[in-house]
Amino acid sequence: MQLLEIEYGLNEERLQKRSTYFVARHVDVMIALTAEAQALQASQRVR
Repeated sequence: MQLLEIEYGLNEERLQKRSTYFVARHVDVMIALTAEAQALQASQRVR
């Protein structure tokens, strides 16, 4: 759940156009979320 919470916070910063928002950080989190989703799918296929 931690990555989803981080992504939510980053998206809120983006929507509010805060100066603390960095697109590179957001992309990194999105990549990590995608990798975790793919790993979960792969682990479920093995069973």
